[in-house]
Amino acid sequence: MPPKTLIVLLIGILFISLFYYYSKLNSGNPFTEDAPKDNSLERVLSSKELRVGSALEELPWGKVDPKTGKEIGAEVEIAKLVADKLSVKLVLVNKGFDYLLPDLLNKQYDVVIAGMSITNERKKLVNFTGPYLTTGLSIIVRKDNQSIKSVSDLEGKKVGTLSGTTSHEFLQTLKNVDVRAYDDPGKYITETINGNIDATVYDATAANNYLKENPSLKVTGDLLKKEQYGMAVRKGDVMLLNELNLIISEIKDSDEFKKIIQEWYGPSVE
Repeated sequence: MPPKTLIVLLIGILFISLFYYYSKLNSGNPFTEDAPKDNSLERVLSSKELRVGSALEELPWGKVDPKTGKEIGAEVEIAKLVADKLSVKLVLVNKGFDYLLPDLLNKQYDVVIAGMSITNERKKLVNFTGPYLTTGLSIIVRKDNQSIKSVSDLEGKKVGTLSGTTSHEFLQTLKNVDVRAYDDPGKYITETINGNIDATVYDATAANNYLKENPSLKVTGDLLKKEQYGMAVRKGDVMLLNELNLIISEIKDSDEFKKIIQEWYGPSVE
C-alpha cells in the first residue's frame, strides 16, 4: 500500500473513532452502551394510576373487609396518601407477602407499600425509599405464661411466626429454639392461644392489634430488634424513587399521616 494511501486511511480511522467517542461523551458515558431511559415516574403520571403491590392478608397492614369488600389498614391508607400526592388513581394489587418482590421485578406493579422492613438482603434485589416509620419485633405469649420474660427465655421453646418475614429470619439466628414458621397469617397467634406453641415473635405493630382482639395474650420483654419500613421499587426506577422520597418527607409530619399511624399502629412506632 502506498504511504500516501496509508496515511489517508489512518486519518479516516482516527476521525471515525473521535466521532464515536464524542457522541458517547455527549450521551453521558463514552465507554458504555446507552442506559435504558428511566421513564418510571412518567409512566405512572401518563397512565394516571399508581399500581401498588400489597399483602392484604393481615391487619394492621392491610386486609379486605369481609363486610364491605373494601381494602382497609395502615399501608392501604398510606398508599392512598401517596397516590393523592401524585394526583393519580390508586390500584392495589393483592399478593402473598413472599411474592411481593418477585412480582415487582416482573413488573406487575410500580411499587410495594406493605409494611416491608428494609434489609440488606432485600436491597440486593430492589431499591428502598427512606424509612417512613421505625418499629421492631415483640414476643407474644399467653397471659398465664410466667416462664418467658425475655429473648433468652425462648431457648428450648416452640416459637411461631410468619414464614419469609424478618421475624422468621431473626428466630433462625437464635440457638436451641424450635421455630414454627407458618404460611397462613395469624396461625401463630391461634397456636399460641391454644397452647400448641409457647410464644410468637412478630412485628410490634401487629402485636398491638392481636392484643386488642385477644385479651388472653400479652407482650412480654423489651422490643427485640428495631426495623424500618420502606417502599420498594425496581433498581432502574430512580425517577419514581426520588419522587416517592419527596412525598414521604412531605407527608411524615402531616396530621393525616400521624392519624393513620395512631389509629392502626399505636405506640409501637417512631
